[in-house]
Amino acid sequence: STARLREAIDLYREVGDRPAIARATAGLGRSLALGQAIGEAVAVLEPAIEEFQDLEAQPEGVALLVTLSTACMKGEDYPRALALADRALPVADRLDLPELAAEALINKGSSLLPLGRAYEGLGLTRAGIALAEETGATDQALTGRIAMTASIGERDGAAALQMGRAGLADARRLGLRSRAIGFVGNAAESARWMGEWDWALAELQTFLEADLGTAQRSWLLSGAVVFRGWRGEPIERELAELRELQSAEDSYTFADADRADVGSCLGLATGHLADARAAAHELARLSELNEPAALAIAVRASLWMRDAEAAARDLGTLEGTGIRGPFVTMRRATFRAGLAALEGRSSEAHALYANARRAVADQRMAFEAALVAIDMVTLLGPDDPEAVAAAAEARPVLERLQARPFLPLLDGKSWQDGRRP
Repeated sequence: STARLREAIDLYREVGDRPAIARATAGLGRSLALGQAIGEAVAVLEPAIEEFQDLEAQPEGVALLVTLSTACMKGEDYPRALALADRALPVADRLDLPELAAEALINKGSSLLPLGRAYEGLGLTRAGIALAEETGATDQALTGRIAMTASIGERDGAAALQMGRAGLADARRLGLRSRAIGFVGNAAESARWMGEWDWALAELQTFLEADLGTAQRSWLLSGAVVFRGWRGEPIERELAELRELQSAEDSYTFADADRADVGSCLGLATGHLADARAAAHELARLSELNEPAALAIAVRASLWMRDAEAAARDLGTLEGTGIRGPFVTMRRATFRAGLAALEGRSSEAHALYANARRAVADQRMAFEAALVAIDMVTLLGPDDPEAVAAAAEARPVLERLQARPFLPLLDGKSWQDGRRP
């Protein structure tokens, strides 16, 4: 535990064992970082690296560098995470430290992915995971898989969900709760669009019933609030708890990002589209990792408001992220169809929507397919034959998900009073 590690550091200081102090400090920093206490981890590791500069060519110094790289990667300070990983990798290689080399490779790859360097990032992350698995570094391998589920969610939601569920099972089998939390939090975000709401809510609730750190509880509770809000369930008590939790978090734990994520998602369900778009922009500003998902909500909110100019701006920003993959490609095609419909290019809109519907069906993204149907009803009109067909397919999906706030939209009606918007 962190308490025991702090005690160990104090004992080593009493006897003047500097390598042991550095080693225990790296362990403390890693425990804090993996428990989402990013700010505390950075505060522990930064002065230690300064204090033990003379050990940088030794295993203890490499461990400090790699661990701070991990904290920076998880805190989305990607340039610094990359610099620290590059600083540590040559020494880890020379000293034959495969666990630390694997973690540094994972940090480097995971930091490149949100920056649009997909092939390089995926390759390095996979190489780090493979090295960790080959050398029995189970914890590093799981950490890499958690990072992968977060990074590929906007590229391939089905793959991210599958990876997250498998990782959750492995972490549970090994009794590694903090890794299990990482897997369930990331997988739950992919489950939104895949339509695996029952699974996600059940898993989130299991962890929410346990003793969690402030940042972990805020993250998982935010995910649960999105699903319950999308079902039209009462969430006032959970929102109040989130406000309390987020006021207690430090600046590295993304309380503001959690709040913006909830606001953008709930705005779509309640018809507060301008608020949804504003919250999505805030999330995109706060989190490079979540920027593509946030911008997709912003585009959709703009389209549902029939604001072609705003939708075009948001789509341009989304395309500028450089994120590639089947999921984001399908979304871009859907949004281009919506712009074509708003601008009166009906034939083009119908063709693009037909392609988008095939793509979303191939990817088995049930809720995303229902949102595409709502797009079509809203922008082509509720009497358009293709929109009617899409709505007919979407209705049983939304009924299965109990997504009550979205059902009136399939008929071209508004959220609150049944009138057409």
